[in-house]
Amino acid sequence: MTKCNKIFVLLGGARTFLECFESFCKRMLLNLFEDNTKENTYVLLYLKTDDPGPKNQSPTRKGANWNHTYCDVSSQNIHSLIDEMEKKYPSVNFVRHIIPSNEKTDDELFELIPNRNVYYDWLSNDVQLKRALQQAYNYQRCDELIKIIEIQNNI
Repeated sequence: MTKCNKIFVLLGGARTFLECFESFCKRMLLNLFEDNTKENTYVLLYLKTDDPGPKNQSPTRKGANWNHTYCDVSSQNIHSLIDEMEKKYPSVNFVRHIIPSNEKTDDELFELIPNRNVYYDWLSNDVQLKRALQQAYNYQRCDELIKIIEIQNNI
């Protein structure tokens, strides 16, 4: 089997991370490749500890409710879990980027839209568009962080 450098990215809400990280490590990360080492296996954890709020979506089926809220998660709890995972999975290099909220405000991202009138359907709703813009920014930010990992580790 060919050895290769791997950078996995987990991005999103820290609340979800708390629920699925153990299974991610056991079922995916360690089973996808052989010969994982600290030098060739990285996991970028780009996690926000706050709740983005209700989606303001209409239910797609009767009884569905997408407007639920969640408790914020403390960054200390996230760091403690990552500390445990580092001990349990020593062949993986965990790179942490834990943030309390969005790195850019909704208004900062909304100002980047040159022509608001071209958005229709669910993106015509400001709440939905701002959430989509935040997600797009998160992907862009992860790309920047991946480049830093690559440079720092000569990948």
